[in-house]
Amino acid sequence: MSRTHFLGVALLFLVAFPPAHAVKYRVVDRTGYITGCNRFKTEIGSFYTRQLMRAASSFIWLTFNESIGERKDHDQVTLVIHGFQWSFRKILFHEMTHVWQQYGNGKAPRGLVNGIADYMRLRAGLAPKKWAQRGSGLRWDESYAVMAYFLDHCNGLKNGFVAELNSLMEDDYSDEFFSVMLGKTVDEFWMDYKTELDLPVELSKVE
Repeated sequence: MSRTHFLGVALLFLVAFPPAHAVKYRVVDRTGYITGCNRFKTEIGSFYTRQLMRAASSFIWLTFNESIGERKDHDQVTLVIHGFQWSFRKILFHEMTHVWQQYGNGKAPRGLVNGIADYMRLRAGLAPKKWAQRGSGLRWDESYAVMAYFLDHCNGLKNGFVAELNSLMEDDYSDEFFSVMLGKTVDEFWMDYKTELDLPVELSKVE
């Protein structure tokens, strides 16, 4: 994909979503230390990357339905580039979500934390083709695509569910958040989700 096309996508995001004014975005390019590795410089570059970081932040804030006062208070976000991958935009959206999402004071399950980050990719239209199919997984709190699709299902039941869940996770986490917002336990929703897709159900939780 050409650098021009990459830049066009970044500018499209910036037009579509409100700009992230107060945060400074910094890119540290260390690919020069790797022999023969100059694809980041020639095909993406630091300027586009900063534009994409701003665009991703704006998209994440919009999806989380957060005002300026409700966002995490970061003055600067630094991205260190060690190598190049074609899935650069997809990875960046995932990692930028980790910058801005809540962690329940360290109590949120790792699968949920990564699932929210991949849910953001899904919402942005950046889900990789190699992702597991919708409805896959043995447990509701499996990471990445499994959790992302389950969160998308829950958000379909209540628009803004993921934004509200993230807000509740500012200081604490409990599986009861699902019951508070949707009226059933998370295990019940997982069973309903799998049953709708005619798939086997497993309720054991990742330790």
